[in-house]
Amino acid sequence: MSMTTTKLTKTLLVLTALAPGLFGATRVVSNNGVLVGCPAQYTSIQAAITAAAINDTVYVCNTGVPFNEQVTISKSIKLTGQTGATIRPNPLVANTASLISGNAIAAAVYVTPGTTGVTISNLIVDGSQNQISGCLPNPIGVYFQNASGTVAYTAVINFMLGSGLQGCQAGIGIFAQTDNAGGVANVTAVGNSVRGFQKTGIVGNETGTTLIATTNIVTGWGLTPYIAQNGIQIGFGATGTITQNTVSNVAYSPCTDTATCPGSSTGILIYDPSGVIATKSNNISNTQGAVYYLSATGGNISSNTISNTLVYDGIAIDTDGSGPGTGNTVTLNTIMNSSESGLYVNTDGNSLTNNKIVDTPIGIWLVDTNNTQTGNKIYAAAVSVQQGAAPAASARGKATMKPQPVR
Repeated sequence: MSMTTTKLTKTLLVLTALAPGLFGATRVVSNNGVLVGCPAQYTSIQAAITAAAINDTVYVCNTGVPFNEQVTISKSIKLTGQTGATIRPNPLVANTASLISGNAIAAAVYVTPGTTGVTISNLIVDGSQNQISGCLPNPIGVYFQNASGTVAYTAVINFMLGSGLQGCQAGIGIFAQTDNAGGVANVTAVGNSVRGFQKTGIVGNETGTTLIATTNIVTGWGLTPYIAQNGIQIGFGATGTITQNTVSNVAYSPCTDTATCPGSSTGILIYDPSGVIATKSNNISNTQGAVYYLSATGGNISSNTISNTLVYDGIAIDTDGSGPGTGNTVTLNTIMNSSESGLYVNTDGNSLTNNKIVDTPIGIWLVDTNNTQTGNKIYAAAVSVQQGAAPAASARGKATMKPQPVR
């Protein structure tokens, strides 16, 4: 045997020894017997996860019968489904608590603190049978708690409370949260359908959280008297990027004008974040403020398509004093049919370039005049550029949107 052959043989032996750890086994789950094409080893998802080793795949069969269980993941595995496989807990019960408020949380899929490398894909996670009878526990579809991973190509639906409870500040589709005290949650949400949520579709909160939300479709209830919904939120020290999502139908019906609005719904809400937040190439419609940056500095809002913004603005930049909210770049956005202004800026040092604004009372409103704006095209606007105080026709003054973030 030559030296080259010997080295090759040793290499193959090493790779073979490592393969189980690198690639893992597949553990198949069925709750309705052995199915053709889906030979199951386990009768519950949790049993398969408990038996799994790191890097294993838990594969959930589509049996035609939803899996009536809440799932807890505490190791680096892949949880994926045969198309149509559904997790629908009945009832949905408290299985953890918020790291910030301490309020009880009932998560359908719960990734526990310290867990990394989790992938959840091709499942239907349905909260429609939750049977929760009060504002708590808070129903959440997929919850990463001081934990990291990816949710991909999954439908997260119906995480809302029943009749008489629709005004409770609860009900989230996908939620990444840290303890705000050194914890880490790096979460990617890609290609998901999130609908039927009560408060917010996709959320990344607290310092140490990075949320990457891309190509998701987030759909709210539409105009509702119950609650000020939000589509996607990064807040309270979190950071991340929001790209190529479609966000629509979040609007609170008691908010009818800027003078009396008690609270507004926002398509993409950046609320007291950290780091540089990029919001790019999203399609946002039928909201009460499509993109709102509050105390966000150095951000990039670009190439978004925004339409039918009710009461407030297509894009607004402001501060609540927790950060300067300066140095943001707003470029190449198309904004059509906003009830107030296309672009509203109440901080300084921002750059507004090459945006197209059509059919708004005010094209660009620079309440703080120490900003630059060049190359913007404004059509069918009563006022192209308003600088400083409100025009006489507006009751708004310097009052901006009234976002209602979830925490």
